[in-house]
Amino acid sequence: MKIAIVINSDVGLYKFRKELIEKLMENNQVIILTPLGQYCSYFKSIGCIIYYSEINRRSVKIKGEFELLKEYYQVLQKERPEIVLTYTIKPNIYIGLLAKMLKIPVISTVTGLGTFIIGQSIQKRLARKIYSIIVSQSKVVFFQNKQNYDLFNIKNKQLIAGSGVNLNEYPYLEYPGDDKNIHFLFVGRLMQDKGIIELCSVARYLVEKYEHIIFHIVGEKEDDFQFDRKEYQIENKIIFYGNQTNVIPFYRNCHAIIHPSYHEGLSNVLLEAAACGRPILASNIPGCMEIFDEGISGFSFPKQSVKGLESAIEKFIQLSWKEREKMGIFAREKVSKEFNRELIINRYIDAITN
Repeated sequence: MKIAIVINSDVGLYKFRKELIEKLMENNQVIILTPLGQYCSYFKSIGCIIYYSEINRRSVKIKGEFELLKEYYQVLQKERPEIVLTYTIKPNIYIGLLAKMLKIPVISTVTGLGTFIIGQSIQKRLARKIYSIIVSQSKVVFFQNKQNYDLFNIKNKQLIAGSGVNLNEYPYLEYPGDDKNIHFLFVGRLMQDKGIIELCSVARYLVEKYEHIIFHIVGEKEDDFQFDRKEYQIENKIIFYGNQTNVIPFYRNCHAIIHPSYHEGLSNVLLEAAACGRPILASNIPGCMEIFDEGISGFSFPKQSVKGLESAIEKFIQLSWKEREKMGIFAREKVSKEFNRELIINRYIDAITN
């Protein structure tokens, strides 16, 4: 079978869907449409056919979007795949339109909706309606959290546990020793909707109040986000590392992961950290709350709430080292049982073959 996969980033393809593609390559030909990136060479090395398509995730300029649509059409027309897997909003919409015209079945995955669609304004409700109409033509539409699933009144939808986590690549890591310091970790894009302003504000206040806590912040700033890390950086207390290709050492050395996001599909960062045995402090939103059990493997707080985030961190600080370690063990047990990536791969194989 000839299978096409369309996505807006080779990074997400490699980090979260590599194992699925490797499985598909056993008995199929796989064609990938993605922007050029550092991981494309890997997929070429295992025999995938790669087409490079530039996607500006936030742009809606007519000329650029028409060119992208044209590129997609030319590849589908040339390759004539028997089925197409799409991820994220633009591929879901554009391939949804083209595949119907070309009579190619599609499996769409809604990895999140973001500010483009979530909300009750006329424009956002209209955008959601259009999106719903287009993806309703897909053979299957996978949603990664129940809130997004419930927003769409379509027959062909299914709920799936995100992209899952590779339990071998993210093994349980021995909990950091009780050296009196507590290390908190943030991993993600530095942008408004990830709650980075609230986190940095709370961190700056708490490191003055508690001498034994340290915040580690991994990730790069979004280009259009006005944020000056120098305003928040405090030597040996609030540390920015920029983008990192290997986050395992950061998971290994932290006592808890913090994720103050405003919205998520299903947080891969939390899945990875929990798989490594780290407690979770996260916004009480869909896409985060599914991954941990309140008071057992983590603490939640209201999104965009500085006071709520501060309270959750202080609650964690008050725990004994043994209680924190036990939270991490429970975190690992939960993701092992419910979010093993092998389970997710099997769902996609079933959707493709049935």
